Amino acid sequence: MLFDGLLLPSLLATLLGTVLAIGWLIDRAPGLGLLDSPGGRKQHAKPTPLVGGLGIGFGLVVIWLLVPALRPNPWVVAGFLALLVLGAVDDHRELPALRKLGIEILVVAAVVSSAGITLPPLGALLPGVEVNPGWLAWPIAVFGVVSVLNALNMIDGVDGLSGSIALSGFLALAAAAGLAGDTSLMQMALVPCAAIVGFLAYNLQLVGRLAARVFLGDAGSLSVGFLLAIYAIIICQNTSVPAITTVWAVALPLLDGLTVIQRRSACGVGLTQPGADHLHHLLRAWGLGPNAITAVEIFFAATFAGLGIGLWQLGAEEWVSLFLLLILALVFRVGSDRAWQLLADRSTAAGKPEHALQGVHSADEDTVVVAAGHSVDTGGSIGPQSDRRNRNDR
Repeated sequence: MLFDGLLLPSLLATLLGTVLAIGWLIDRAPGLGLLDSPGGRKQHAKPTPLVGGLGIGFGLVVIWLLVPALRPNPWVVAGFLALLVLGAVDDHRELPALRKLGIEILVVAAVVSSAGITLPPLGALLPGVEVNPGWLAWPIAVFGVVSVLNALNMIDGVDGLSGSIALSGFLALAAAAGLAGDTSLMQMALVPCAAIVGFLAYNLQLVGRLAARVFLGDAGSLSVGFLLAIYAIIICQNTSVPAITTVWAVALPLLDGLTVIQRRSACGVGLTQPGADHLHHLLRAWGLGPNAITAVEIFFAATFAGLGIGLWQLGAEEWVSLFLLLILALVFRVGSDRAWQLLADRSTAAGKPEHALQGVHSADEDTVVVAAGHSVDTGGSIGPQSDRRNRNDR
């Protein structure tokens, strides 16, 4: 088909458009008020432009205009742009967390409702029991999309991390759509991959570059996370891909976010209070550098996505996939707590002071309070490249 022949040029055009847009925006970031300046928990060496998300948005919008076959529903495009603008405003001047969340919910609800995006029957999530969400399909879809876009925002703490995790998710969704025989959705899911690769060319710590040239910013994490979650629902709504399989594609950020929420709630710590208790903070506390942290988390994300697709292709029923995902969530939580506890014990043995809270920054910016009320010396934030997104965690 002509569409197939246009795919490679379209991907290259998206990549080039993103690279050129970011390059143009870098010099204009100061005038736009989109600079992340170092200070406090933000330990990068110099002010860094928060224009990665805007560059991705430009690359996607251009190709959507030029190649309609690659363009999602107009309501999806409108929602993407709305969250891109919301994130850019937050990058320019910090918005109250609850107000921003409220706007996210309104945007997602409008898109899901207007575009007819909803969860299909979920299959046998219990042995021998077919689960159809019925009237709950709409609120569950809204909740799922908002959860994914915020989870992607929350892990954005190391150069290349959030972009790479999103890239893994889109590739997994494209593979699932292709295996289900829907070439159009597969190619649609590949387009954001090209834009993200263009961003990563500026954001990763490559040879000869010790820090990112640009950060993703909320403009990027919110809009890209939105698109990732919406595509996941569209694929399971329109193909034979089970909904639980698409959850595996975004499992890592969801598990990380859920673990942090559970840990902070158990310790009476506010969810919006600054902290450093995500997986990338844990890996940094164990001595891994930025590139190693990104590599480890990409490995986990790709493995989880591959496992979900593999279970589907092997014919495993939905309840088996769900059961294994729940086991993984338990292992993730217990393993994380155990790793923090070992660090706390090590810090206590080294004579570090004790604190009453878990997972929040102490007065010492190089200390993170962790399990059992002990503190851990993390050596500061995640290196000079540390992105300020999400403010709750840096």
